[in-house]
Amino acid sequence: MPMIQEEYVDQAKKVIEELPKNKNGDFLLTTNQLRNLLSLTAQIFDEAETDSSPKIAPSLKDKVQYLRVRFIYQAGREPSVHAFVQKAKLLEALAEVGDSRDKLITFCRYMEALVAYKKYLDPKDK
Repeated sequence: MPMIQEEYVDQAKKVIEELPKNKNGDFLLTTNQLRNLLSLTAQIFDEAETDSSPKIAPSLKDKVQYLRVRFIYQAGREPSVHAFVQKAKLLEALAEVGDSRDKLITFCRYMEALVAYKKYLDPKDK
């Protein structure tokens, strides 16, 4: 079964709803931390969108590999990011992309959905 489901928007909502919170009910993961992860995917998404080939170019595949490294680094720096990366299965999803353009685009859209639900469900962002 793929890491990112066909109904990735619902999957994103569930991930965000299950993130750790403090005793006040606020998410430990900040919107800025999540946006930082999303910004890492933006350039890759743009490149994938402009190429119509079903397989991504080797240079873009290298960028996906590096994106995994950046996610690992960010997760290692902050426990709330680590919990998020694990809960959302982001490292596994990136590994699953392989050379598939469609899987890469779905991953990027999943990241957007995660950020959107964090913004929507976080009372501090209202």
